Amino acid sequence: MFHITDPARARAMVVRGTDDAEKAKWTPIDEIDLTPEDNPIHQRFVDIAKAKMKDEVPRDNDKMRIAVAQVNTRCGDFKGNKRKILNYINQAKLKEADMVVFPELTITGYPPEDLIFKKSFIRRNYEILEQLAREIKGINVQVGFIDVDDRGRAYNAVAIIEGSRQDALGNVTKGGIKGIYRKKELPNYAVFDEKRYFHSGGESEVYDLGGVPFSSNICEDVWIGEKSVYVDQADKGARVLLNSSASPFYAGKQDVREELLKKRARQTDCFIAYANLAGAQDEVVFDGGSFIVDPQGNVIARARGFGEELIMADIDVGDYRKVGPKPKEPVPVHRFKAPRKKAPLPEPVMREKLDRMESLRQAIITGIRDYVKKNKMDKVALGLSGGIDSAIVAALAVEALGADKVVAISMPTRYNKESTKADARKIAAKLGIEFYERPIEDIFNLHLEEIAQDPMFKGLPVDEDNAADENLQPRIRMTKLMYACNRLNYLLLTTGNKSELAVGYATIYGDMAGGFAPIMDMFKTDVFKLAKHINRTKGDEIIPESTIGAAPSAELKENHYDSDKLPPYELLDQILEAYIERDESVAEMSQKWDPETVYRVVRMVEWNQFKRKQYPIGVKLTERSFGKDRRMPITNAFDDNPHKIDLWKTKAMLRKLKGAREKDEGTAGSDPVLKLFAAPYPGDKEEGAGDTGKIFESLAALHKTPIELFIPESYGLSEGKLTAMKGIGKWLDPSKEFVRIRKYSDAGHLKRLLGADGVTGDKRMIITDAKNRPGLCELFIDDIGVFKDTRLISVDIDELATPSEKNIHRVRGITLALLARLIDGDKTPSVEAVFKNILKFHMEESDVDLYLRSLKQDGDPEKAIGFFLKNVIKFSKIIAEEYNIMRTFWTYA
Repeated sequence: MFHITDPARARAMVVRGTDDAEKAKWTPIDEIDLTPEDNPIHQRFVDIAKAKMKDEVPRDNDKMRIAVAQVNTRCGDFKGNKRKILNYINQAKLKEADMVVFPELTITGYPPEDLIFKKSFIRRNYEILEQLAREIKGINVQVGFIDVDDRGRAYNAVAIIEGSRQDALGNVTKGGIKGIYRKKELPNYAVFDEKRYFHSGGESEVYDLGGVPFSSNICEDVWIGEKSVYVDQADKGARVLLNSSASPFYAGKQDVREELLKKRARQTDCFIAYANLAGAQDEVVFDGGSFIVDPQGNVIARARGFGEELIMADIDVGDYRKVGPKPKEPVPVHRFKAPRKKAPLPEPVMREKLDRMESLRQAIITGIRDYVKKNKMDKVALGLSGGIDSAIVAALAVEALGADKVVAISMPTRYNKESTKADARKIAAKLGIEFYERPIEDIFNLHLEEIAQDPMFKGLPVDEDNAADENLQPRIRMTKLMYACNRLNYLLLTTGNKSELAVGYATIYGDMAGGFAPIMDMFKTDVFKLAKHINRTKGDEIIPESTIGAAPSAELKENHYDSDKLPPYELLDQILEAYIERDESVAEMSQKWDPETVYRVVRMVEWNQFKRKQYPIGVKLTERSFGKDRRMPITNAFDDNPHKIDLWKTKAMLRKLKGAREKDEGTAGSDPVLKLFAAPYPGDKEEGAGDTGKIFESLAALHKTPIELFIPESYGLSEGKLTAMKGIGKWLDPSKEFVRIRKYSDAGHLKRLLGADGVTGDKRMIITDAKNRPGLCELFIDDIGVFKDTRLISVDIDELATPSEKNIHRVRGITLALLARLIDGDKTPSVEAVFKNILKFHMEESDVDLYLRSLKQDGDPEKAIGFFLKNVIKFSKIIAEEYNIMRTFWTYA
């Protein structure tokens, strides 16, 4: 083999078609070191020589070098997205990758939403895909696009492209699209609407790359169930799964993803390459964090969060063949050219996962930066009050865009403290941003004067306690801010947080106005934590301690604080998180927090849906943000608290009953006098007697002493039913007859029976109907002292219950008795026995024991009542009727 030292002579020799070997200097091939720039013609000779020295290039079997391209795309920017794809392909080629995987819908950007309905959009998507298929050389690529079948149905898809190759002899192997996978599992929750746009696919083809069988899938395909397309692909022999994703961020999502994919890898005995999108699209942020996991569930490469990056890993499926039954021999639909043997990669990229506060910080920065830059805006402006919310937004806007792109305006009135105004100046100076202080006191006064003179408002007070007057200030501020942004072509950042937005503690067309809301999905307690985190991260007091430590206030009147109308944020945010993020009911939340506070917060959330509908979009930070994640109707009559009187009035009822009992010295240790309006018992069917009897059985046990039942003869109870009712307490104590039944003909007869046979300590219960009830009530009025231990149950025999309602009757009766005994603080064994027996109808035995132990320890009757209502009454099939019964129960006599 020879090396020609003179480039000019080499070119001439080629033109003449001669080798002129006699005049050439021979040099071993390994020592040839002449670049194409020095002698492009010589490089051609070198390539031919290398090919002739070895007829077959060494290949790797069972090995693949995977590259994951974590990119930030822009919806509809086909040229820009294509440039980015080719740039990352070239980076992967330089590192000798065999396959590079891109995120979901890389060509179009994600999510394209209703752009998908435009035929021109789909055509452009295909044009770019075809261009890529022609231009990709020397590497294989998985890239996301929109596919359409011959019936015009759209699919979220990936194309598997083999790059064209040219060997040393100049022979070209044509590449192109060798497979298309259409997403099977279409998410239709939270921010996703894929069933609106796409049809389901789910083909499970297996491909082969140099002896490595692999399959492709998309995002949700690996999230759904234990048996989905990924299982089918593994069963068909795939040992590598390439997943293209666009998984939105919320705090803690990266841990969720990695745990899931580790599980899937172990489940399928496959390597999984997970390519996630980075960047932001409108309110949705994609945090990247792409990774590659091996079949044992180990992450072997991880990309950074919230930024673009290429990660790679060498995998060897030969080390991870299944143990035990041999997997099905794959039948690949296409065999890609086997990879050449190459030097091992250096240590793969392994970025650290971000902690919660840092991930929130990066998400907001990404959201601001991409919204501003992708929409080709210049600067942003905001109202900088000196409070913590606007301080956070200003600091993160500077990190996203630079100090020269952020403008702050302070607009104080008489109600803004000097310390707050000073903090605003301090924050602006520390950040190095443009800052203008423009007081609005004069404009505010002009409005108040005009209102005072306007006959429309004659007779109405104009003072600082009037909400409309208070809200004049933020609305004046917003007018000035919007004018400045409109005039100077700035984007106005809204500075409200999720806690305020949830309960409507913000002014519509005032501080709620703007173009983008960076912290709209951040609870107030997290705002304080983030402020401290920013200071720690920067090693400087970017946000003053005086701002962080100040009591939250809108400063719209003298001594005005958020706590005037809201619970402390520590409590408020817990309730909001339970209600919004976890969809807990009022009854569930009332077991953990004060029922009145819970219900007040819930009503504020629901009443202010109309405000949130008009709020600017902002960065999604939690699993359940307002907007796409939570789409509630404004017109909404649903009340999440069907037992709100039970929960709402519990405190008052307990105080009232307890006070009445304490005043009645003659009944110390006994029950207060109650009118109990209970449900009817099932008609004349004998089989219903046992169920009806459970009510009285429970009352007998709870009250410890025998009960006399006085029943009008007009009821016509059969002997069988009477016998059943007499014996219902036998299982509690066979030695006693807990229920004694006496019939009466009219009110006078009953009075004689009661007066003639008063047994000390006995509880008297009168069951009557609508006809006799008025006369019986008069008996109590005439001589309450005689009947102070007597309970009256009114039963409407004209509305006989059906057998399917038997459960609700039991629940009602037991609830009444339970409430009465809890008021007395009675936790005797008989009370516990009945309570435990009833709870077992609806709860596991372990849960019953746990509850009873907690009841003994804290002795909180309100908590016990709430728990009972939640765990028993909620199982009732007739909730509306139950509500009416319980509402009547609060009547006190």
